[in-house]
Amino acid sequence: MKNYTHEGKQAFFTNKMMQDAVIRNLEIIFDSLAVVGVLGAVGASRCINVRCEN
Repeated sequence: MKNYTHEGKQAFFTNKMMQDAVIRNLEIIFDSLAVVGVLGAVGASRCINVRCEN
């Protein structure tokens, strides 16, 4: 994800495709953690439902 966000906050918040890519990667990570039992399924979905603000 560092490759996607190296341009900084402003670039991230103005680029919908970049946001989608980072969010999708986070979903994959949290789903993987839920599968191995690090997070429960509810905990994983709670982590994804965050609100980004400028």
